Amino acid sequence: MGIGDKMARKWPKNVKGKGSTLVEEIKLVEVNPFELAAAQDSVRVAKLNEFNESGLWPQIMKSIPKDLWIEMEEKAGRDNYNRSVEAKAKKFENFAKKFGPVLERAKREAQAMPGTTLDERLRRVEKVVKDILVPNKAKWRLS
Repeated sequence: MGIGDKMARKWPKNVKGKGSTLVEEIKLVEVNPFELAAAQDSVRVAKLNEFNESGLWPQIMKSIPKDLWIEMEEKAGRDNYNRSVEAKAKKFENFAKKFGPVLERAKREAQAMPGTTLDERLRRVEKVVKDILVPNKAKWRLS
């Protein structure tokens, strides 16, 4: 038996059911990993550029068969999806509360502009995207 076979055999057994251990270990972390990540942004960008320039991303994506995706989702099951939705509800509520007013402003401004012709509708979309949506992208996380 090769090392790869041993790894494949042991991994599921060694990691299954360790979610509570992960949470307890996270509570013991004394630094804010998000601040550390922000401090290393130039490294992240350099690695991302290196990966993009390698051309590996399209190769990797093309190599994943749809059947494998379906198989993984069937094994993870609906409960996994539902638990994720429940776990992320607070994050989504925060987003909706903070970005909702931006969307309401965009809607008001779009409705105030003419929209009879295709050109008018395109100008309306361009204005909303350029003047409201893009300048406010991700700022909801900071307020």
